[in-house]
Amino acid sequence: MCVNVEELNRNVVTIKNYKSIKKKADEKMKPLEQTVKDFMDETGRTKYTGYGYSISYAEQERETVIKERVLELLQNPRINAVIEEENIDISELFKVTVVRPLKIS
Repeated sequence: MCVNVEELNRNVVTIKNYKSIKKKADEKMKPLEQTVKDFMDETGRTKYTGYGYSISYAEQERETVIKERVLELLQNPRINAVIEEENIDISELFKVTVVRPLKIS
């Protein structure tokens, strides 16, 4: 074991304190960020450079796939026939990522 229970307890308490500080900071930051967004909207800018900082506020597109719909389509007999006929490997359509999030509450 790399840490003992006492050290673990101290670390968890410290983590919880930092999370509390972060939450308070995020709450204070949101209205400030909104004023920056408002400035960018009102001036019609997507980029702005100030003294020691730069701002980018441009639209971005993100494409997502609806997994349930893809699975539904793959069950269609006509599509399934083409997949089998062309010997298409559908396992390439799905990627599994394994994560272990640490949750402390």
